[in-house]
Amino acid sequence: MTQEKQNNAGRGKALFTLQRSSLHLAMCVTLAGCATKGMPQIDPLYAPIETASLDYWFDRPPSVVVQDVDYDRLWKACEDAVDDRFFDFERRDYRSGILTSRPLLGGQLLEFWRRDLPDAYSIAESSLGTVRRTIQFELRVVGPLVEAYPKVVVERRASQDRRVTLGVLNRNALSGATVQGYNDFDPPVANYPQYWYAVRRDENLEAKLAEDVKRRLPD
Repeated sequence: MTQEKQNNAGRGKALFTLQRSSLHLAMCVTLAGCATKGMPQIDPLYAPIETASLDYWFDRPPSVVVQDVDYDRLWKACEDAVDDRFFDFERRDYRSGILTSRPLLGGQLLEFWRRDLPDAYSIAESSLGTVRRTIQFELRVVGPLVEAYPKVVVERRASQDRRVTLGVLNRNALSGATVQGYNDFDPPVANYPQYWYAVRRDENLEAKLAEDVKRRLPD
C-alpha cells in the first residue's frame, strides 16, 4: 500500500512539473508571437537619459496620418477617439492643435472591457508590471488639408526596494515616512521613491486611434 502511494505521488509530481513547463512554454510562445512593431526599440538599461521623457517620444515622427478638409470636424473626431478609449483629457489647445490625455494605467488580463491595450503583448506587459499610456493628437494645416497625428507613449513605473535591513525599521517598511541612516551622521532619506520613465511609442494603438478617427469622418 505504501509503495502504491509513493508511485501515485511520483506520477502526480511529474504531471505537475509537465503542466508547469507547458504553461511556461505557451507563455513564451505567445509573447514572442505578439512581439509586433509596438515593442520597445531601445533597451532602457543603455538608452540615453533623454529617452526617459515624454517629449522625446512625442517629438519623433508620426507613424500614421489622418487627413480631412475641415479642422473643426477633425478636431471633434480626435476628441471622440480619445474619449472612447476611456482616457481623460489634460490639455485641449485648439489654436495650437494639441490634444493631450492624462496618463492612464494599463488594464489587467481580466479587464476585458478596457480599450487602451491594443494587442496581447501589451496585455501581458501591463499584467506583469505597472505601465501607463498617454495619448497626444497633433493637428497641422497642410495646404488645403488638415492632418492629425496620433501619438501614444508608454511609461513604466520604477520604485526603490523597501529598506528592511534593520529590525528597528521593519515597522516603517510599508509607510512613506522618512528614516535616518545607520548612524547620526547619515542624512535623512525618503523611503522608497517612485517615478515614471518613458520606454517606447505604442504604434499599434496609434494605428487603432487613426482608424477610430477615420470612421467618424465622411468618405
